Amino acid sequence: MLKLKEKFKILGHNIREIKRNLTVKDKKYKARFLVLSCLIITGLILGIKLISASYARYYSKKAMKLDVVAALYILDEGEYKFDMDIEGILPSSEEYTYLFTVANFKDNKTSNVDLEYTMKIVTTTNLPLNYKLYKNENPGTNLLTSKEVKQDESNAWYNVFTLNTPSLFKYNTKTTDSYYLVVNFPEAYKNNLEYANKIESVTVIVNSKQVI
Repeated sequence: MLKLKEKFKILGHNIREIKRNLTVKDKKYKARFLVLSCLIITGLILGIKLISASYARYYSKKAMKLDVVAALYILDEGEYKFDMDIEGILPSSEEYTYLFTVANFKDNKTSNVDLEYTMKIVTTTNLPLNYKLYKNENPGTNLLTSKEVKQDESNAWYNVFTLNTPSLFKYNTKTTDSYYLVVNFPEAYKNNLEYANKIESVTVIVNSKQVI
């Protein structure tokens, strides 16, 4: 009888040890689970912050008109051009206006002959933008009615707008033509993050020749 009691005593001790060991393991598993859960939650929070920051860069910039003023002085025959980057533009119903001028004089120097000039507007195709060009009044008659899509040697694609009617400068009259390039990023693209960090480049090319 005594031996049986001793056996039950030993068995009870062993059961308590097993329970204690299981409790310790459970605590370790729980601790690991808590650490892993914390890491996952932290990762999710950081991911959400990064996505929010990306949306903020894309949508929360102050939508303001950026007037880039450039001037070309056509004093002789030849090609004249300048580049500008279209950046900070947001998908909306708003239009952004960029002003540039073409003149036949600079300071006290004036062209000595009658000149006529033609113009091309070349744009990259990074953003799905709409372009209009007005001369000497804004708004006016859109001059960008002829467009070609061309590919260069590096396989990059460009929009080429050609103005159909040349402009005339009389040598004895100081003249400045003002051009308003009006750009719109359609609101339909406001949820498309593909365009968030892209910039559109525009090149204005003027070719002049003497009128005889």
